[in-house]
Amino acid sequence: MRTPESVPRRISFTNFMNNQSSWEFVLTQLLDREHEKIPDFLGETQIGSTVYNIAAWFREISKGANIGRLCLGLQLSSKGNASQKVSITLWEKANRTTAQDPHFKVREELNGQDLQFSAWIEPAGQLFSLRIRIEPFTVGAGDLSEAARETHQRLTEFLKESNLRLTNTKQEKPIGKPPQTKALKAVRDPDLDAEPDDIPF
Repeated sequence: MRTPESVPRRISFTNFMNNQSSWEFVLTQLLDREHEKIPDFLGETQIGSTVYNIAAWFREISKGANIGRLCLGLQLSSKGNASQKVSITLWEKANRTTAQDPHFKVREELNGQDLQFSAWIEPAGQLFSLRIRIEPFTVGAGDLSEAARETHQRLTEFLKESNLRLTNTKQEKPIGKPPQTKALKAVRDPDLDAEPDDIPF
């Protein structure tokens, strides 16, 4: 979940983005969790040249518009002299269609990069582990809500018709009949109609 101290999200994924198309890490479930401030999952990983402590909380929203909705609070804290923190909320993906679909997902912009965070809760012996994937954001068919899919379809049809009209404009004939010019009547000159005197026959 976002906290005031983590609002300036300055973690750089530049090295990761330049070298890999996707990146994953796995967090282990804590055995000695005593209260809700202690994360459910912990781990450590390296992104680019920086090492981060990763913590995650599995929770249910208790108030507001999203009350009752399950989510995953993810916090990345860089280690070293210039400590940085970023907190991200991954929301339960309610419209999963296959077992490979993530349990939690969110789109976040970090350092000017549009990223997608996905998470899977997986059995690990008698406990569970949390697998996180970070990758460039792309939209799949399953990412759109029913209302968004309807809008997407209407927009697709609109562009198709608009482009068709654009193409037909070049081939369309002018509307209506072209203006007709009146034929000029030949005016006879009596002098021209008479036969010249010098014709030898």
